[in-house]
Amino acid sequence: MVGGVVSLEARLVFSDLSGLDVTEDAIWTSSAPEVALVEARPGAGGRLVGLAPGAARLFASAGGKVASTTVTVLDG
Repeated sequence: MVGGVVSLEARLVFSDLSGLDVTEDAIWTSSAPEVALVEARPGAGGRLVGLAPGAARLFASAGGKVASTTVTVLDG
């Protein structure tokens, strides 16, 4: 929702399905910061702030890997 805030988490998942939490080390970006702004919080990961209705692709980069997902911000 516009005005909403969500904490972001990132995990590396290996071929044996074990995982490693890399939330504190991830670099976060948004393809549309005017819609969904990612605020980095050093040592604590990131948080997503919904600014305007629309869609944005979020990217997390850590450990030489990049993952992405699409978020949709709805009008409140």
